[in-house]
Amino acid sequence: MDNQSLSQRIKIVDPMDLKSDLDGWPEFGRKALESTPVIKTEGGVGYVVMAGMGGSGIVADVITDIAYQGASRLHFQVFNNYHLPESIRSDAMVIGISCSGNTAETLMFVREAEARGVGGFVLSSGGQMEEFAKQSKNFKHIKTMMLKVQRASFPGLILPLLKLLSENGVLSIKASEIDDAVRSMERVRDECKLLDPAKNRALSIAMRIADHDKFFIPIIYGSRLTRAAGRRFRQSLNENSKVHAFSGEIPEVCHNSIVGWDTDNSTTEHGPVVEGHKIRSVPVLLRFDSDPPEIKARFDVMAQILKEGGAEPIEAPYVDGSYLCRTLSMIYYLEYVTYYVAVLRGVNPIVTPSIDKLKSRLAAMGKGY
Repeated sequence: MDNQSLSQRIKIVDPMDLKSDLDGWPEFGRKALESTPVIKTEGGVGYVVMAGMGGSGIVADVITDIAYQGASRLHFQVFNNYHLPESIRSDAMVIGISCSGNTAETLMFVREAEARGVGGFVLSSGGQMEEFAKQSKNFKHIKTMMLKVQRASFPGLILPLLKLLSENGVLSIKASEIDDAVRSMERVRDECKLLDPAKNRALSIAMRIADHDKFFIPIIYGSRLTRAAGRRFRQSLNENSKVHAFSGEIPEVCHNSIVGWDTDNSTTEHGPVVEGHKIRSVPVLLRFDSDPPEIKARFDVMAQILKEGGAEPIEAPYVDGSYLCRTLSMIYYLEYVTYYVAVLRGVNPIVTPSIDKLKSRLAAMGKGY
């Protein structure tokens, strides 16, 4: 596919121009940082509990991974559900994240926290979450910005939350580290805007994944270091590209998921078939050059086994630097991958009919689900 035909296809499948939002992530992130006020916490923080769903929940996962890598001595926990566990004590900092401000699960979670005298912050672009904070005795609202769709607004959530937690000493992240991470995103954007697979790794990977084949399933393997990036990639493949995808982490997948490749690859007759076409599983490895030796060894051996079985693993790109820099740049590269997979498949990356249908039917029940 030449550059002109790809450009034409983008105009057809992306009438709302999601690509312009993706291309603007670095500037959007900087604007979100600048517009976030300094808000100080009151009292001590024993541990951090975050609640969010989908793209908002991934923000909590990234924050937790950053804390886990040595940026905090506090315990961080993420919930993707409706209810506050009974084990949560009053010294917890509860953070509800909802880009729209209307996520039913997160609203119920923070309301239960409020009722039990547990407080913290809620992040949203407005909606019911903002109204909740106005009436709350325990929660403060942080106003965020939203692009065309909630999941594309990721920088507008993650960067203000990093600023909030670092300024309150909950995370040991310097302002210079955040700035470096945004600059790494600029490098990713400058590459991924190009409609030439020889110069754009995201487009090249998308072409390998889709490969003009209707039936393919990306299988994403990360580690504790790239766990959140893998989940975000899976979710964006679902929502942007409209395909099934699965993700897991080394070393756990070495004890189960790897066996699925014994009969599921491109060289045997045993793989699943749909409408006469072989379903092609596409392995994508999310790893860093600086991975711990035991994780690096497992990635290396797993890649060997995949190749011996006829699969050709794809390596996720990133910009080297701090852990924050590597993580955000990898997420950004992979977001572009999902966008280009949508374009190659000829599907609109913005609309999500099944989610809209589900929300509509739940709303018709009138129970706040």
